[in-house]
Amino acid sequence: MMEWEPTPNVVQANAGRTVNRNLGGFPSKRPEDRALLGKRAKWVNKTELEKRGADGRCFRCGRDGCRIERCPLAAAIRPTTNIRSTAT
Repeated sequence: MMEWEPTPNVVQANAGRTVNRNLGGFPSKRPEDRALLGKRAKWVNKTELEKRGADGRCFRCGRDGCRIERCPLAAAIRPTTNIRSTAT
C-alpha cells in the first residue's frame, strides 16, 4: 500500500479557482503533437508572449489551436547568466 500520493497537476488557487500546473507537458495522443512529446519549450521574451496572447496562440509552443494546459511541451526554463568575477 502506498503511503503517499502523487502531486496533482491541478491545484486550488486563491478564491477557489482551479489552476492547471502542466509543467511537464500534456501526454497528448494527437498526431500533430507527436513531434513535440518529451521536448521542452524555449524561453521567449515578454513581447513575444504578448503577441501570442493577442493572436490567440499557445503561450508555450506558439501554435494555433493549442492551449498551455494541453500543450505537449514541458515548461520553459529561464536562462541563467553566468557572472564571473574578473578581479584577480
